[in-house]
Amino acid sequence: MRTNSCLAAIALPLSVLLLSTAQEASASVLAQQCDEQSAAILSSFANDQERVTQMLGLESACAGTGIYEARLAQLYSETRDFAEGEAVAEQALLLESPYENEILVALVHLALQQREDEQAALHVTELATKYPDWPRSMVTAARVLQIAFAHEAAIALLESANEIEESGEAYLFLSGLLYSNGEYDEALEVREKALTLDPSLMRFTEYVAVAVLALIELDREDEGRQLLDQHLELLPHAQQSSFVQFLEEKLSGRLDSPQERGIVTSAPRADAPPPVDPDAPRSSEEIEYVFRHNGSAIFALYNRALRADPALEGRVVLRVTIHSDGHVERCEIAESTLPDQQLMDRLCERVLRFEFAPLNGGQSITVTKPIDFFPT
Repeated sequence: MRTNSCLAAIALPLSVLLLSTAQEASASVLAQQCDEQSAAILSSFANDQERVTQMLGLESACAGTGIYEARLAQLYSETRDFAEGEAVAEQALLLESPYENEILVALVHLALQQREDEQAALHVTELATKYPDWPRSMVTAARVLQIAFAHEAAIALLESANEIEESGEAYLFLSGLLYSNGEYDEALEVREKALTLDPSLMRFTEYVAVAVLALIELDREDEGRQLLDQHLELLPHAQQSSFVQFLEEKLSGRLDSPQERGIVTSAPRADAPPPVDPDAPRSSEEIEYVFRHNGSAIFALYNRALRADPALEGRVVLRVTIHSDGHVERCEIAESTLPDQQLMDRLCERVLRFEFAPLNGGQSITVTKPIDFFPT
């Protein structure tokens, strides 16, 4: 009898432990399923109302998992239903779920959308304290740094996040920062990486706008038009977006600059080109204009080099040969005090893409152009 009593005493807590373990495993499986289903809805190309309806359809099965609440709050930040999003996220924090990090990210997005920068900074500080090595924590912190115009710090943080684990989100946001810095080619290259990792990111119209504007800055308007058309095929409802309306006007030439619609870029286009007489020799005024027009692209290369060497500075004298049809035949370094050969190579690669006005006949001309590079 005593043996049976001992066995019963052991079996009871063991059965409780096994039941608890089974329940935890079941909850984990449910959370994983809810994670996958809610992520698919969040990243779909359906319109906002459809996505909210689909997400709320998961509520009966997924409520209380934490990840469902995080995804729902994130969706509400995208649909600009801020009060609902904050209520869901704040309630989710009380669950003490293993998805607290995702909930905090949603709260940062909600705060930034409402221009509540101090509140966003508080949530980012909590993220950085609790989850310092989580890449999404770094990406979210970079968003706050951008608001504070600390672009270089934001770029460095995003690059660190991608070193830990590459993500489409980090690359897409990085493309926007590079565009703001006037690094148009790099912005487009990084955007392609983002979409390769996560094609669903095409749903963000504002980042399509960044890519189209970069193409316009590079005088590749036809590619910009194709990109915008592709976006509208995927998201017909985006036609009413203020970004799309602005881009339509920009591509049609009805706007001279983004500032006319309150969209500010850090690299405004150069002043109006001087008149060119095709029967006259190429003027120094035109040459100066073309270099000014491409100045943001030139200094974007320097800014990128500065991230590797913050003390980098010096003067470069370019020797450039321009054909009568307007293309650049040759670019070489005539003189340089800049100790960065890779940067000098990239400068000439960029100058070879410059376009001058075509002239009627005449010979190629060779000019020298000094450029001073100093950190601001």
